[in-house]
Amino acid sequence: MDNIAPMSKTAPRPPTDYDRYIRTDALLALQKSPEELATHDELMFQITHQSCELWMKLIDHEMQWVMKLLDDDQLLEAGRILSRVRKIARHLLEAFPLLETLLPVDFHEIRKQLGRGSGSESPGFHRLLTLPQELWPHFEAMMARRKKTVLEVHRHPRENLEELQIIEDLMEYDEQFQKLRYIHFALARRVLGTEVMSLKNIPVTSMTPGGTEPLFPELWKAVDALTKEIWQR
Repeated sequence: MDNIAPMSKTAPRPPTDYDRYIRTDALLALQKSPEELATHDELMFQITHQSCELWMKLIDHEMQWVMKLLDDDQLLEAGRILSRVRKIARHLLEAFPLLETLLPVDFHEIRKQLGRGSGSESPGFHRLLTLPQELWPHFEAMMARRKKTVLEVHRHPRENLEELQIIEDLMEYDEQFQKLRYIHFALARRVLGTEVMSLKNIPVTSMTPGGTEPLFPELWKAVDALTKEIWQR
């Protein structure tokens, strides 16, 4: 057998087509090196938040397409994309159980690295807060062209299945976002307690109202109106 020296584990690997397309070098350089970590769990904390920003960027991208589909009255395709958006939102929800493995004492070490930074400054989160205001006029215009209201669709759902699907998809996404805000509050309470002020000098308990604040209030009001109609006959 030829006497061939084993390849060094640290030898650089030439970039592949996959590396170039995914930009793995740039992507994997965005986290702290092992020597820079304040605590072992900081890498998990950083990667989880970075991945959430990417998922929120994708939601923005998909919702822009939904707006165009609504303008073109392509409701079946809009519903298909909204189904994708709901699955992306589930990925965001599933990130929090991972963050819940963080011990409070370790979080405080990470917190020292944040300066005055806070999850409330997330550009992706703020984008998700403004998206519904942009999407709603497209939804309203589509309903107006079809001479229908959300309440009428709820009154006769089986005769308005295309519009109903869009309404149901938007409400489910809305519900997922409310859950996301509540789970974020629950995580902050778990690692910070309820009496500590955030890095923005805001009490943790001030985060709770967001857990019940809808993105599409008119959709929920229509359900209220239907209930009142039925029970006041």
